[in-house]
Amino acid sequence: MPTKIYFNTPMNMMFHNLCTRLTPPSGLGRLLGLGSKFIIQKKNPKLKLHETLEDIRRDVRLKYFFADEELTNEDYHPRLYLKSDWDPPLACDLIESRLQAFEANIIKHKSCFSPKPSTNISRLQFRALKFLKNNNKFIVAQADKNLGPILIERDEYIKRLIRDHLSDTNTYTRITYQDALTEMALHRKTIGKLFLSDFPLDFINPNDKTFFKRLFKRGKFRRPTFYILFKIHKIPWATRPVVSCCGSLLAALSTWIDVQLQKIRHLIPGYLKDSDALIRILLSLQDLPPHAKIFTCDATAMYTNIDIDHLLWVVDDWLRLHDSKLPPLFPVATILEALKLVMKHNIFHFGDTWWMQKIGTAMGTPCACIIATIYFAHYEKFTLLPKYNSHLQHYFRFIDDGFGIWTPPTDPDSPIDPNSSFSKINDSNNIFEEFKKDLNKFGLLRWTVEELSNEIVYLDLIIKIDKGRFTFKTYQKDLNLYLYIPPHSAHPPGVQKSLVFGCLLKYWKQNSNPDDFVQITKLFFHRLQARGHTAEDLRILFMEAAKKLPPKHSLHIEKTPLPKNNNDDAPIVEDDQLFFKYIYHPKDISRLTIRSIYEKRCETPILVRDGFSDFKITNNVTMKIKKLTIAYRRDENLRDRLIPSRILEAPGKPISEYLLLN
Repeated sequence: MPTKIYFNTPMNMMFHNLCTRLTPPSGLGRLLGLGSKFIIQKKNPKLKLHETLEDIRRDVRLKYFFADEELTNEDYHPRLYLKSDWDPPLACDLIESRLQAFEANIIKHKSCFSPKPSTNISRLQFRALKFLKNNNKFIVAQADKNLGPILIERDEYIKRLIRDHLSDTNTYTRITYQDALTEMALHRKTIGKLFLSDFPLDFINPNDKTFFKRLFKRGKFRRPTFYILFKIHKIPWATRPVVSCCGSLLAALSTWIDVQLQKIRHLIPGYLKDSDALIRILLSLQDLPPHAKIFTCDATAMYTNIDIDHLLWVVDDWLRLHDSKLPPLFPVATILEALKLVMKHNIFHFGDTWWMQKIGTAMGTPCACIIATIYFAHYEKFTLLPKYNSHLQHYFRFIDDGFGIWTPPTDPDSPIDPNSSFSKINDSNNIFEEFKKDLNKFGLLRWTVEELSNEIVYLDLIIKIDKGRFTFKTYQKDLNLYLYIPPHSAHPPGVQKSLVFGCLLKYWKQNSNPDDFVQITKLFFHRLQARGHTAEDLRILFMEAAKKLPPKHSLHIEKTPLPKNNNDDAPIVEDDQLFFKYIYHPKDISRLTIRSIYEKRCETPILVRDGFSDFKITNNVTMKIKKLTIAYRRDENLRDRLIPSRILEAPGKPISEYLLLN
């Protein structure tokens, strides 16, 4: 380990130890305390030059091939794009010769570059990593709410997962491996009928068809995996079920559903994107009564307490009621059929066992959030909000967390709106109690409602209302370990700077009182110091970030980007970016070296103006490419190396044996 890293070792090296029977080795804290995002630097850089240079070659040829065409695609969506396996033809001799010179120089420089082998972890930490990967007695898991890593016995993890979740036969049912294979084969067949048949239910735009065609060419898909997060902020602590379905076939279908439904999220009353949106809205409210109160409500296990048949009916009715407000050619029938497949066939594995979710919104699926939001929005828009419009001045919801502004009468004898359903009731408290009861009259969902107050905690904000005006303050949980990325983590350059800039901007937005902002900024500074950052480096970053903070009055104004004007007569390629993509290693050739080789071999003597390199192909066509951008990809972090699914598949007692014992 280098001397600089040794003398700047983080002091805050904590983790949550939930072990009850076994005592973990003392060295584990020095490893887990690095944080789940920490990247271990490999002793020698292993740059996959072949893949990187192949990508560069293909990108340039694509730009050359389409340089004389106007590329406009209004239906393009980055979440519904898969790279084509089509190889474009060679570019002109000038471009090809320069690409070859660039590749040859990169390979030559790489072969002559041999830094001294080194790593950023100690021998003790390396032994701890090896112990956790080879030992089947412990599991490293994650706490809910991003509260840090957790160490627990493998047996206890499995038993608690089965007891809290898989043993609930009303929610989950166990299936055989062959049943799972049969189901997944039917999924592929059904998706093919929806999107690739000659007679689809709706108009399917060509981009979506291309997406699913390329998806099917992959052949193999990742198996959805079941795991749990630990709610250590609860007393006693509990667990939260999660299905990781990224890379699976149904996840791709669910992504398509999510993209479609996001187009109509403006129809959802009180829809909240994030806490920034809430602050913007509340600061824009005017003429609130001085005696207005605020409250929050939280749905209990929302995803698993939604009846699937009721959900499908509600979404169908929602789309029907908003038919005139839907975008042109909106694929309603296809969405409903796809949603039925995703919700009723959520299959996943846990160790050597396979399961299917019987009730509730399919966990882990990309469209789960928007579907759950639309589901209860139906009840809010057509029943709840019209009934309580006299008192519920404003109401917002972020998935399963609601926020409302309640206006009681100024005095018990004040008149109530004659059009209200409560014209015979003159007690605001009774009306609010009735509202809480009505919240629980839709499906299987049950809500916990906080009492009316002048101060609440919502979306990591402390929100106060005083005489109709709102103030905000950042809220942080007591159990948060603040395991920020240490400076010696093998992250790409710029990560530390973006961490400081991003957090300071967030605190600047969230704190109305300047004293609160100063206080939490000081805490942030000291917490970064405890993670190994030097005061000198932090002062520079904090000063740079402070200069870029926007004025308070401009923070909550929606800004519309200016249209781009193009005065060139020759057609140009819209995608003017050229990326050199590779996995970052601190000891590898620098990005300045790569860029200088590119500029020497590929740009000069080509005219460079306005940040572009112009390749003249004909008198009427110009291929424009910005200067080469070095796009780093991070290596595996500790979470990737120690996720529970891999440890559960390690040698040890199979999951099926635990089920027999249970």
